[in-house]
Amino acid sequence: MYKRQLQALSEKTRLKIPYLIGVDAAHGYGVLSGKTVFPTSISMAATFNRELVKQVYTAAAEEIRTNGNQWTFAPCIDITQDARWGRTGETYGEDPYLSGELVRNAVQGLQDNSDPQKRVAACMKHLLGGGASVGGCNHASAGLSERAVRTFFLPPFQAAIEAGGMTIMPGHNDVDNIPAHASKWLLTDVVKNEMGFKGFYISDMGDVENLRRIHHTAGYQKEAVRQAFDAGLDMHMYYDGDSSTLMRNHLQELVKEGRIPMSRIDDAVRRILKVKFDLGLFENRYVDVAADVKATKEHQELALNAARENIVLLKNSENLLPLAPGRYKRILVTGPNADNQAILGDWSNPQPDENITTILEGIREEVGSQAEVVYSNSGRVRGKVSNVKIETTDPVTQAKFLKEGGEISDFTIADAAEKAKQCDLAIVAVGGYGLRSDWGLRTYGESADRPSIDFYGRQEELIRAVCEAGIPVIVVIVNGKPLNNEWTTKNVPAIVDVWEPGMHGGKALAEILFGKVNPSGKLPITVPQHAGQVPMYYYQNASRYTTGYGL
Repeated sequence: MYKRQLQALSEKTRLKIPYLIGVDAAHGYGVLSGKTVFPTSISMAATFNRELVKQVYTAAAEEIRTNGNQWTFAPCIDITQDARWGRTGETYGEDPYLSGELVRNAVQGLQDNSDPQKRVAACMKHLLGGGASVGGCNHASAGLSERAVRTFFLPPFQAAIEAGGMTIMPGHNDVDNIPAHASKWLLTDVVKNEMGFKGFYISDMGDVENLRRIHHTAGYQKEAVRQAFDAGLDMHMYYDGDSSTLMRNHLQELVKEGRIPMSRIDDAVRRILKVKFDLGLFENRYVDVAADVKATKEHQELALNAARENIVLLKNSENLLPLAPGRYKRILVTGPNADNQAILGDWSNPQPDENITTILEGIREEVGSQAEVVYSNSGRVRGKVSNVKIETTDPVTQAKFLKEGGEISDFTIADAAEKAKQCDLAIVAVGGYGLRSDWGLRTYGESADRPSIDFYGRQEELIRAVCEAGIPVIVVIVNGKPLNNEWTTKNVPAIVDVWEPGMHGGKALAEILFGKVNPSGKLPITVPQHAGQVPMYYYQNASRYTTGYGL
């Protein structure tokens, strides 16, 4: 309803130009409750399936547009060369060709509907080099040569432009010491003029301001605006202020002073208006509230099929998998990601429980009455602040601590170890956590970079304790960036990487574990043995788990 109200306000403006409403819908409209949450981009890259990517984005476009949005700030096509970077899960990995093929289909899925009222403008981001930033840190510098830029980082953007991508978002970082938002060579000379980009640039949130706050190329806001728009920026996304103080008044003054030519303003306006025309906004700017599409049966089935294809079997010694139905009578399921919504990944908020199949739920559903599934709540990867302050072994107090969001502890490790002794198979779901609603508890995602690629916290201790029971153990890794734990790799007989498989990832995993579905996913990015090998990517040096690997 409020989006209709927004558009009503646009009719009260001088020229009555409709608003273009954008949203962060990276893999389905996952930030909104009740929508379909598809596997994330890194997960979809593991499918190596162009047509599936197109189908997913076509379905996502329907749910985005019928909610009153005409624009999504996706897909992210950074090439990732540093496994520590928290935003790896938003990308298609490290290979320029794979990324280019998948983004081409993503753009077509969003934009190619014959009915303009059903199109969603894509926003390819981030131009350029964030996945090669120093230390794997968001906003950090990318020391890239022009040859590296053209060979590895620009090809996905070229593919997106050829597919008709309507908008591009420059990166937070600088490239060879020139901030992307102030690089006329990159924005105008190369991408607009050489590569033929006909859409418009939107700044990333606050990055015009960051020309003075982080990059220090501008001493004051007016100069930051001048640098950005002179470089080729067309639209300003701001925060911590308003347009009149951060952009509009400064831009008007710069035009009057002759420091920004009117032709540059005309070019930006022409590009923005063309996108609005191509989206059918001038024919009808209003959304039909009653037509809002939410997680239909067809879309959920598509999400499940995508999850089935994105899961990668990393290790299967002694042919432990697939599990024969009925062979194991008591199955332990534990781990911080066994019964939560971590499978949704970043750019997701919690969804209704009835819309999600967790790993525990998927295994229980698949096993049915053929075996008893025993659950041990291990606690979170990274715990919430608890009101339980007393150091105690009292199980009642410890249970309360877990209920409040406690992390893996001596108590939970002991509980899992004891239950493992009473079972004949264990499945341990570990990895990372990236839900956007738990901003400070994430171990990857935007501005959640880590110096390590090992499992966070006490997850290795939990795995070791379960293995000491002497039963077969399967480790399931939920992750939005490459993770590797050397002890687990060497000692656990079966390892499955599910990436961030979306709302029905638990069901897809269970079908693979029990042999209903053959694992077909392949790694879209190299997994180094440890952080000391970073940066590492397959066209630089081969690794044990490299792009294209999967049993």
